[in-house]
Amino acid sequence: MFEYLFTFRSLTAAQSARSVLSTDGIRAPVGRAPKRMSANGCGYTLRVSARDGIRALHLLKEKGAEYAHLYRAYRSGSMEEVRL
Repeated sequence: MFEYLFTFRSLTAAQSARSVLSTDGIRAPVGRAPKRMSANGCGYTLRVSARDGIRALHLLKEKGAEYAHLYRAYRSGSMEEVRL
């Protein structure tokens, strides 16, 4: 199982994106990005469940909420970037 991590360069951007998602009933807690992601200039993440990830992606694009990167984070601790 995995979850999606949307990364953002600022706390304000992450909070704005969370508001977009919560309006549509998607739970997306804001958190600090893991150190390996922070090296890319991304300081904050939104965590979205696997079942809500694609819908969240479409909502963020539709509303113009710009994220920096999108990852799949697995329970094992591994991650892979999702490139669209």
